[in-house]
Amino acid sequence: FHRYVRAIDERQKRVIALVGKNGITAYDLAKSLFADSFDHGVHRFLAVSEAIAHLDYAESEGKIGVEMCGGVENYRPN
Repeated sequence: FHRYVRAIDERQKRVIALVGKNGITAYDLAKSLFADSFDHGVHRFLAVSEAIAHLDYAESEGKIGVEMCGGVENYRPN
């Protein structure tokens, strides 16, 4: 259990570090987090799903913000 929680915390730190001053979409974050497997079939769907989960979690904790830009959610630093 502790290893699982530690892995989530480490991924959260990485996600927040990748949210640059101009913000990032879940798609672009997924490409950065999973560069080696992003273009392999179902892996893209799973990568984007995990990116959204981490971004939403960070946003719910007040670590980042989210805004709509042309119908796309753009996550940005607070």
